[in-house]
Amino acid sequence: LKNVSFSSELKKINTRAFSYCEGMTEFVIPASIEEVGDRAFDSCINLEHVYFEGMNIVIAGDVLANCEKAVIIAADGSTAKAYCEENGLRWSTSKDIEAIIPGESSQVESSAA
Repeated sequence: LKNVSFSSELKKINTRAFSYCEGMTEFVIPASIEEVGDRAFDSCINLEHVYFEGMNIVIAGDVLANCEKAVIIAADGSTAKAYCEENGLRWSTSKDIEAIIPGESSQVESSAA
């Protein structure tokens, strides 16, 4: 699985929905999605960028378990950024801007491939 498109009527990405999709490098979660389930992207080992287009998406549990390369791309002030802060995950507003782990000023990494 490399690409996914969603109906605007879909509101939730279920638990482990895309686990072990090793071909996926980027994933866009549209603003119509209200919730992403626990381990939705577990072990997507090549996943580099997850775009959260909505500001108030409920993110359950360890959404990016075993996704060592992944950077969450989301707006400042979004629940996705807060999720990164709470879980020590890399975040940026764009894949062209260096990713940070919010709250850890000493750890800056490039999110560009």
